[in-house]
Amino acid sequence: MNNRLINTGVDDIVIGATIAYIVSFNSDRITSIDVSDPSSLTFLNAYNSSTNINGAVDLALDLNNNVAYVVSEFSDSIASIDISDPSNLSFLNSYSSTTHLDSPIAVALDLINEVAYVVSVISETITSIDISDPLNLTFLDSYSSGTNLNDVSGIALDLRNEIAYVVCENGDRITSIDISNPSSLTLIDSYISSSNIQDARDVALDLDNNIAYVASRSDGITSIDISDPADLSFLDSIQPLVINGAYGIELDLANSTAYLASRDARVGGITSIDITDPLNLVVLDSYTEATTLDGSEKLSLDLVKQVAYITSRNSDKITSIDISDSSNLQLISSYSSSTNLNGAVGIALDIPGPTSTNAYS
Repeated sequence: MNNRLINTGVDDIVIGATIAYIVSFNSDRITSIDVSDPSSLTFLNAYNSSTNINGAVDLALDLNNNVAYVVSEFSDSIASIDISDPSNLSFLNSYSSTTHLDSPIAVALDLINEVAYVVSVISETITSIDISDPLNLTFLDSYSSGTNLNDVSGIALDLRNEIAYVVCENGDRITSIDISNPSSLTLIDSYISSSNIQDARDVALDLDNNIAYVASRSDGITSIDISDPADLSFLDSIQPLVINGAYGIELDLANSTAYLASRDARVGGITSIDITDPLNLVVLDSYTEATTLDGSEKLSLDLVKQVAYITSRNSDKITSIDISDSSNLQLISSYSSSTNLNGAVGIALDIPGPTSTNAYS
């Protein structure tokens, strides 16, 4: 069920996502949703534990081994969850540390070297975890900095150059970390700006053009030149009202479009941004809805079916949005559950690549 290709003997037909995995902060759970039909989202199963995934906030998937890795703020942990049967999710193992993983907020996977990278808010750290054995998660190293990782909030991996890019909310910065040796994480550079990336929340990478795109609650979307990881530099930033409170970002590089999930005091929504010219970012369209998308924070893209899936923390929902025309975003469907999606935050689709791992190659 986790294969994204149907082998016909002649051609491989790409079919896109079939399962969305969502972690919910309030209900301490991971939930599987059948998204094979984006117009009919269907609940499959949920695993919840106030011990193992207390305050679940983010996840990433190892589809090769059918394991989801969940980070949870209140249990100070990363947990491995068996997703080989999406209708019967089960706990495998957990690594917890109030020193290295104090309030983890985001996770990214290097599946080549079998390492998970976790960033944690209170401990102000990026931590590497050996995931070669999902039944025995093992600490490798941790880099901590009250300056460069102040209130860290998001992470994306450049696997080509073995660099982690981390963004910080209160620190208003993006930081590059050398991960070439997972047992010895080292700082490369940090770019700070209260004007361009104030309240940074998430980051996505365009490695072909050496650009990092940062989503910020106060500054919308910002393009950062990462051609020299030791000298990060500002390119452009826009903050239209429709992306006030930007929390999540995903890229459709084939169509030179970025998608932002945003929330503020009035409305939540998704906005498409033309990133053809990183020096001149342009809003294409925005779909907002005060009820369905209330508290929108994270999103994942199925670029085969041209569908964006958004989680809404306040309305306890997953919503599918048609992005086939980036200038005319349209609602498809929504699934809500005050039990299974109570405080829905992190989302990952069963498609290999950034939409499941937060890692770029």
